[in-house]
Amino acid sequence: RGKGGAAASAAVMSYPVDPDYGDIHEWGSKRLLATIQELGGFYIKSGQIISTRVDLFPKEYTDKLMTLQDGVPPMPADVAMRVVQEDLLDGRPLSELFASFDEEPLGSASIAQVHRAVLVDGREVAVKVQRPGIETKLMGDLANLKVFAKVLSQALPVDYYKVFCELERVVSGELDFLQEAQAANKVAAAVAHTVDGKPTKPSVRVPRPIPGLASRKVMVMEFIDGTPLSKLGESAVKMPEMARRLLGKRLLHQLSEAYGRMIFGSGFIHGDPHPGNLMLEGLNSGLPNLVLLDCGQFKQLSNEDRLRLAQLLMLAGELTPALLTSDKEKDIKRREAIFDDVSRTAEAMGLELAENSPREAAAAVALLLFGPPGAQLPGGYSQNELGADSPLRAIASFPQHLVLLGRATIMIKGIAKKLGVQWSLAEQWARMARHAVSCSTSNTTPCWSLSPERNIVPPFSASPGFFGGGGGG
Repeated sequence: RGKGGAAASAAVMSYPVDPDYGDIHEWGSKRLLATIQELGGFYIKSGQIISTRVDLFPKEYTDKLMTLQDGVPPMPADVAMRVVQEDLLDGRPLSELFASFDEEPLGSASIAQVHRAVLVDGREVAVKVQRPGIETKLMGDLANLKVFAKVLSQALPVDYYKVFCELERVVSGELDFLQEAQAANKVAAAVAHTVDGKPTKPSVRVPRPIPGLASRKVMVMEFIDGTPLSKLGESAVKMPEMARRLLGKRLLHQLSEAYGRMIFGSGFIHGDPHPGNLMLEGLNSGLPNLVLLDCGQFKQLSNEDRLRLAQLLMLAGELTPALLTSDKEKDIKRREAIFDDVSRTAEAMGLELAENSPREAAAAVALLLFGPPGAQLPGGYSQNELGADSPLRAIASFPQHLVLLGRATIMIKGIAKKLGVQWSLAEQWARMARHAVSCSTSNTTPCWSLSPERNIVPPFSASPGFFGGGGGG
């Protein structure tokens, strides 16, 4: 298993730069992009995920599909304004609410597009407008994918029927902007509180919805001027290598800090951190800060799963290369005990492994999700997720309620790879995981529902220290 996994991983990693495949990749990536754009709907979301996985797919594919992050062909301006007029204003003219409304969208994605506007009181805002008919299209796509997953269940390495069932639930909520407005306020509160619920400087900025200006298909929110991460390429190319690396570490620290607070604090998770939903504010200031957009995909973890995740992360952090390769009796006993603890914890969260999977399988999955890139996996498993020796092939069923968490961790790791930064979520989240376990209580009031005198959050700072974010506790 070990040698085969290494060979498969090496083959895949060299595949994108093999000159013999350059023309094929260029042709194939153009065809794939055109097909996804033609199909639209949920397939655009799949393309967005592929575009972040520079560790798995050739550069031609990830570069072409990057345009799907926020560059989907927009709907005509008159159609967008009609949706605003009918769904938000009950047919009244836009001039009753807006002093101006830009016809050219700031960005356009699979479900909606965003326009810059100015309210009649002078506030600059962003207006998110849903595409007419997109609900029927998306739900139809997912219904078809669920059928395919059932029919092909024996041929697929993972139970994708449960995955698509969870995504169907998520997308249904994503189509209701009233839910998204509430989720945005929860995410903003979650990233502005430590794990034990104390107000602190926000690790990232989240645009707040304007009270009373949201409907099922339209949401008006505060406008933040920034550079989308998906369009950072040209600016980054002009930076010295050291500056690029520091910028990458800065934004990854802020993003990881935000997700650590969400996961181990409130348990409320933003489920879609692709580069089109991330923006840098103050890029030219030398100390840019990360902005997290689009809170349509979210998940509330139970207290039990939040603490199990903390325990799982702490166990994965103990599986160092030294412990995994040691032949000392005490180390062998310790790592076998960790394998068993990880398996029990993962099983309690709903992970089902294939029959006859080795005892190391669950630990290998945990290291694949949370460990550093290139980390040695136990049991001879490979880091290559698409290879025959991937630990993902040992999964019979992934817990449906954790699909978005798994998706978010994979996206963060993909962004780190894209930025060329070595990044371990296990290391970044270890402190917060330990804190979550040590201060765990059975019932706590959510941070977004605390009484006003206990919920005074410090303002977002434009330069909160070199890595920003304050203490995440």
